[in-house]
Amino acid sequence: MIYVDDLLIMAERDEDLVEIKKCLSETFEVKDLGVAKHFLGMDIEYGSNDEIKIHQGKFIHGLLEEYKKLGLYTPR
Repeated sequence: MIYVDDLLIMAERDEDLVEIKKCLSETFEVKDLGVAKHFLGMDIEYGSNDEIKIHQGKFIHGLLEEYKKLGLYTPR
């Protein structure tokens, strides 16, 4: 995924990630921030069996708080 100057790279094999990062760094200034936990306002959680959960809990919480509806929110 890419948005302006933010890039998220996913691959099944670590070797592929290394190769992609190497190719990108030959042309662009690249900063590796490690395993993504947040990206463009989304929270990313990793579970067992290679599961990935993407959600916007913090964003939704902020909206509810802003519009004084926080009492309606029940976190999972």
